[in-house]
Amino acid sequence: MTQDELMSIAKNAAKNGYAPQTGYVVGAALLAKSGTVYIGVNVEDNKIPALSVCAERNAIQTAISHGDKEFVAIAIAGRRKEND
Repeated sequence: MTQDELMSIAKNAAKNGYAPQTGYVVGAALLAKSGTVYIGVNVEDNKIPALSVCAERNAIQTAISHGDKEFVAIAIAGRRKEND
């Protein structure tokens, strides 16, 4: 997997970020040693702040929940969310 491919995955994941407070969405693509790529997005929740999570943490938690604990690279992409 190239750096460009990993970044492309992160940019695509950012489209699913949930950021009603800041309007700034973030996507992360985490490459595990196994070769699997795990994605994560940021999630904001001002009603229950403990539910808020950054994209990187989301990707790492997903990888660990699938049994991967060794990582090779991570790509992170953020941008202002367009009006839907």
